[in-house]
Amino acid sequence: MSIALERIVIDIVKEIIDQNKGNVVCVKTRDVAKKLERRGIKAFRSKAVYRIITKVLIEVFNAKAVKRGRIYKYFIYKKPVKEIA
Repeated sequence: MSIALERIVIDIVKEIIDQNKGNVVCVKTRDVAKKLERRGIKAFRSKAVYRIITKVLIEVFNAKAVKRGRIYKYFIYKKPVKEIA
């Protein structure tokens, strides 16, 4: 279950990154959990699901965490793609 959930989280975070234009993207675990709810996974108040989301953000996307009150914000830096001439 967790491996499938990780793949879904990766897809959701990629969608969020694609929607933003800048080099730095701010992703909140809460936003990802809400999108998981829309896909039919009960995630909004589950601590285990939040742990999986944070694990994916840090390990896969190399996100940097910043705590604002109770909410963590994760900043993902888009790597510039080098074009081969």
